Amino acid sequence: MVMQKSTQTPVDQILTFLAHHHSDDADIFFGKLLTKIHTIFNVDFAFVGKLHSGTSAYVDTLAFIADGQPHENFRYSLKGTPCENVVNETTCCFSSSVAAQFPEDPHLVEMDIDSYAGTILRSSSHSPLGILAIMSKSQIANIDELRRVLEISSMRAASTLELLLAGDEIRKTNERYHAVVEDQMELVSRYDS
Repeated sequence: MVMQKSTQTPVDQILTFLAHHHSDDADIFFGKLLTKIHTIFNVDFAFVGKLHSGTSAYVDTLAFIADGQPHENFRYSLKGTPCENVVNETTCCFSSSVAAQFPEDPHLVEMDIDSYAGTILRSSSHSPLGILAIMSKSQIANIDELRRVLEISSMRAASTLELLLAGDEIRKTNERYHAVVEDQMELVSRYDS
């Protein structure tokens, strides 16, 4: 895998990107972030995912790109995958032969994946929230640069994911509140009749 030519280092490119995309909503930001990482490193696949229901058994992708194009999100099991290591170890990078190291992960073979890099997304209280990862069909020659870019990007991706999840909780709380109020109004209406 060869980086695209640029006068800026990959770290400078991602810092510039993050500085210019501070107000994007979560869906837009995640898509643009993955596209930027794809552009810098020419990787085949990239995704941001959240841990399903606060467990580390499944991931629900929030944004997924293949060959630089957005694709439908999906849920997958972490068991036996490189992403399982990410949840347990923070950042994991495999510059080549990743499928041989994770024989329980059939997707690596199906997708012809040779290299992988991923990092955990943690909340402000350091709880695991999700994963930012890339996969490539070829060897990653500049794995240290990619690791730095993922770790820098993970801070912003984690805060964006935390805000997204907090918004979901507020929406659910409001729905429960409105349901209780409606039930109470119905009881008052029956009592008044």
